[in-house]
Parts: sequence; structure tokens; C-alpha cells
Amino acid sequence: MVKVAKKLFTLSVVTMTILWSVGFAALVPAVALAEDCPALEAGDLFKVPGNTAVYLLNADMERMYFPNAEVYKTWYADYSGITEIPNTCVDAYPAPSAAPYGVNYRAGSRMVKVQISPSVYVVEPGNARSKIASEEAAVALYGANWASKVRDISDVYWPNFASEGAELDGTLLHNGMLVTVDGTANYQVVDGMAYAVDGDLGVASEVQTVSETLLASLEMGTETVTPASLVADPSQLGNMPATPADDDIPVVVAGGDVAVSLSANTPDAGNIVASSTVVFAKFILRAGDKDATVNSVKIGRSGLGATGDFQSVTLYEGSKKLGNTKTSWHSDGYMVYNVSGGWVIPAGTTKELTVKAILDDAGTYNKLGILDLGLGNGGKTSGLPLYGNQMSAVSVNIGQVTVTGQGTTAGKNVGSTDVVLTKFKLTVDSVEDSKFSAITLKNKGTAADGDVANMYLYLGSKLLAGPVSMVADKITFQLDEPVAINKSKNETFTVKGDIMDGGASSNTVIFSLEYDTDLTVTGNTYNANLTIVRTNYNTSGAGRNTITIGGAELNLAFTSVALETGDDVTDVELGRFTVSSGATDAKFTNLVLGITETDGNSDNAVDDLDEVEIVDATSGASYSGTMTGGGDGNANTSTWAFSDEIELVAGVSRTFIVRGDIPAASTAG
Repeated sequence: MVKVAKKLFTLSVVTMTILWSVGFAALVPAVALAEDCPALEAGDLFKVPGNTAVYLLNADMERMYFPNAEVYKTWYADYSGITEIPNTCVDAYPAPSAAPYGVNYRAGSRMVKVQISPSVYVVEPGNARSKIASEEAAVALYGANWASKVRDISDVYWPNFASEGAELDGTLLHNGMLVTVDGTANYQVVDGMAYAVDGDLGVASEVQTVSETLLASLEMGTETVTPASLVADPSQLGNMPATPADDDIPVVVAGGDVAVSLSANTPDAGNIVASSTVVFAKFILRAGDKDATVNSVKIGRSGLGATGDFQSVTLYEGSKKLGNTKTSWHSDGYMVYNVSGGWVIPAGTTKELTVKAILDDAGTYNKLGILDLGLGNGGKTSGLPLYGNQMSAVSVNIGQVTVTGQGTTAGKNVGSTDVVLTKFKLTVDSVEDSKFSAITLKNKGTAADGDVANMYLYLGSKLLAGPVSMVADKITFQLDEPVAINKSKNETFTVKGDIMDGGASSNTVIFSLEYDTDLTVTGNTYNANLTIVRTNYNTSGAGRNTITIGGAELNLAFTSVALETGDDVTDVELGRFTVSSGATDAKFTNLVLGITETDGNSDNAVDDLDEVEIVDATSGASYSGTMTGGGDGNANTSTWAFSDEIELVAGVSRTFIVRGDIPAASTAG
């Protein structure tokens, strides 16, 4: 008899590559929905309760699915724009009657291949694919690490690439690519021409570094494309070759003019409290017949004062902070306030710009205004220079609020929800009662904007604001109902959110209060912002806490029992393992099992098992392995690799049987 002893079989996971699937149920906060179906428009995203799938409505109001999270993330920075609708409303949005049925990778962001073929294709606009002729061509277009950018596409999704273009030999850049030569200037290839991209790329970050010769082979467009146009149409139906039209190419902006006027909401001239954040002026910016992008604002000062009277200046659109607070002035009496990523004003619309500042010196007379705007795409301004009203600083005894960090440094896995990201305490001194109404926190860790989502602000168990997303490393909470903090009292606030990504790089979240103007605590006596003390909770303060992101939790348990069997026996059970995912869906794409062998009768000959496979104990589905180590007839560990995808649903356990065949003529022991 051949003995298979419990101690002789050791099941070990040698390598395990896990891809985390779209767990949208954990990503999208639950919302209370009315009985009626919400009004959706083309371009909207939706899901239904109890289902993780997310759909895009195309121009025909048909629902297109996203095959996985990676496809979604080539179009969207986060999941904040998804609307949850009752499942009784889905019939109003039928599936497409012809391909494409789902959304494809954004053109130029990945290469694709069908699982059963080695041929590799680029993704082009209009749901098209084009075959790459050779490895040399792939290197020319996508670099030496091109293979890492190739994705296997299941047969069921392959028809979503509804057309095929000409084969690419690497001598020309293909449409849809984002390319650079020196890493500074970026270009998009549109209809065989290269157009400069004006502004921060945002989610469209997959830029290929190509040779100067390749870029020079294209004619340069005299206009530019906006970052928003790169991700404007995930359905790509507007670019389908069957229905050519003027909007087959991304939006090309020739210019966007802006007219500036003083807002009716701008404060009247008068006295302000020194050393307190104060609104100095409000301006109305109106775009012309094209979208306008404000990249910078040139701020001037006037009156019987000096630039040295000011501690800082900050710009806002409503409660949204634009760019970073400025504290330094040019020697000629102005400052250039840059707006990272650009501030877009849609054609024919207006936006209000608020100028806040802290004026330190009492007895000074100052007014702030706009001298010029730095507009993208050659836009021009009118109505400038323009100033707000003059403010005179007076010295009064206003209250003070001290900010201290209360959070705990911890490690949290991808998929974790309601994670305490930071805590802070606001302590008001004995001068005056106050109310807390807004805060902007800066992440000084390495986490990207999309690594955390669904962030809320709490006072104890009471929800104050949210959900908000992180944009340019900042989160802003504007309270609908300010929280009263009386003099000599304090309150502790908690920021909670969900961990979405960043585990592979062990990214970190470290929130802090970067500037005094980022906190609004208003005193009841003078209705002025209290003096801020944030030493403990500034961007280098000791009170900050760090959340380190790890891979999502995976639970494994192994069992086996001793048994005796004859030779030439098939499907002998060697053991079982149970596996479950933590808070997010997962799947195995590579699993290696190790089988420990011993020489039971000391004859220096050990037969390796044949046809090792794993079988789902519930469904009976089987997965065949390939021997990657062993086959030597000696008592060495043999290894078997399994490359089939095995999907796990968050919180649901799956048990698998490991079995193999005992070879004929195996000897006892």
C-alpha cells in the first residue's frame, strides 16, 4: 500500500498574485432613494442596490458595463459620481443591441490581447483595436516594458472592440496616444497630428515616452487639447468609424476669454480684525463662447499700506480652495497665485472668485484686486485691473483656537471601510464663544487622490459633513450647521473614509492643517475668525498620525488526513484548503502549491504524483495544475502552478480539494 500521511503532505502557497476587483458596493455610499426613478442623462453612471456592477449611459441612453475596475480608472479618478437607482428602473436603460456592449480601456492607456492568442493590439479611439506587427514595434510605441502594459481580454469582452485598424509597424504613433519626449511637454495624437495638452493630465496619466524622431514625424497642431477632453466620452460612440462627424476628435480649444466684474457680494469698505482670516473681495468671472481655463491670478494691492502687512492670501470658489495659500509678494507689489490643474469656467457661464487674506498689522489701509488672469489656450481678459473695497485693520482682543492631533498611527488594508484617517481637537481659549464651520486638510503622505474615498467628518457619532473626495491631496468639509465651541471648551472631530487602493506601494495617509486660512472658527463677539495655533497639527506637527495602506486581507486554512492507498489510483484527495477575502472582492491569477515528498522505504526512489488539480468542493469546478518543480524521482518538494482565475467574493469562504493520481508501480512506503 502507498501511504499518504498527514505530515507528508504540506500545502504551501509559494506565490499568490491577487487582483482586486471593482468592489463598488464598498466604494459607493448608500443613499436614501425615493420610490420614483431618478432622472439620468447620457454620460451618467449608475448601479443598483445589492449589486457591484456599474453602468455608463451612452448617447442612446443604453447601459454599458465596465468589465473591471482598471478599465473604469482609465476614465474616472474616483467613484463619487455614481448614482444608485432602484432595480425597477433599469428597464428604462436597455443594453446595447450591437457592439460595443461595454466600455473599453481609454485609447493609448493599455494594450490588449485575447487570452488564447499571442497577438497584441493597441486601443484606438472609437472602440477600435490595431495589431502590433512585432516586438520592435511595441518597444518603439510603448517602451522597453511594453509587456507590463498588455492586458488579457476574455472572449466575452472582445467584441467590445468593434473595429480593427491597420497593422502598426512602430514607425508612426497611433491615434489616441499620449506621448512625451522630455517628460515635460505632453501631446495627444489626433487624426495623425500631435496636439499639445494644456494643463495637468489628471486621471489620463498614462503617457508614453517616445523618440524625438517619432514625434517629429507628425504634423504639429496649432491648437491645444484640454485634459477634460481626454476622458470626455468613455462610450467612444462619438468616435465610431461607422458614423463620422465633426465631434469624432477630442475638443480642441482655440481660446477662452474671460470678463471680470465686481460681485454684488463683495464686502463693503470698513474695519476688519487684524490677524484674522477675512474676505477682502469677490469677483464674477464670465467665460465667452468657449470654455475658459484660469491657470493663475495676478493679485495686486492698493491703499495706505504695504504688502508686508499681509500674512497670507487664499483664493476660493465657494468653499472650494483653489491652489495653495500664498504668503510671499513680488518686490514690485504683486503676487502670482497659481491654480494647479486649472480652474475651468464653462462657455457662457459665470463663477465667483473669493479673495481671503490675513492682515497682521493694525492701523493700515489696504484693498486687494485682480491685475490679470493667466488663461489657457490664448484666452484674453477684460475688465482688469479691478479692486475690492478698502479695509482698515484694527487691533482687538479676539479669541484663539488651538488645533491638536488626536489620531492613532495604524496600518489598514485595501477594502477597509469607515477607517479613522485622522482626529483633531479644537480648543477655544477663554476670550469668546465660537462656532466651527469649515476645514481643509492636506495629505502629506504618499497616497494618491483615489487611494481613499467616501470621507466623512464626525463629532462623536454625529455626522457633520461628507462624503467628500480627495482632490490634489486636499479634502474640504463645509458644515451645513456650524458646531458651537464655547470659550474654555474643546471638541474632538474624526475623519473616516474607505481605503480603495495603494496597498501595493504601502502608500500613506497623513492629514494635517497646512495653513491658518484652512480652518474657519468664528468668534461670536466680532464675527471674526479666531487666531489659529496649529503647531501640533501642521504639516510637520507631532500630533499627526499616519495610516499605512496594506494589501487587502486574505484568510487561508489548510487541512489534510492520513490515508493509505494502492498504486495506480486516480483522484486521491491530498488535502483541502479554505480561503476567503476580507472586505473586498478578489481573485487569484497565480497559485503555486508545494508538495513535500519523503522516502518512506529508504530506497532513494520517490514517485511524483500525476495530474495534481484543485477542485471546488461545492460546485465541482476543477483547475488543472502544471508541474514547475520536481519530476526528478527524488524526495524533493514538487511544485504545481495554477494560472486559472479563481474569484472570491468579499466575506464568502470557498473550500478547494487538492487531489492527484498515484502512479502505477509505486512501491509501498
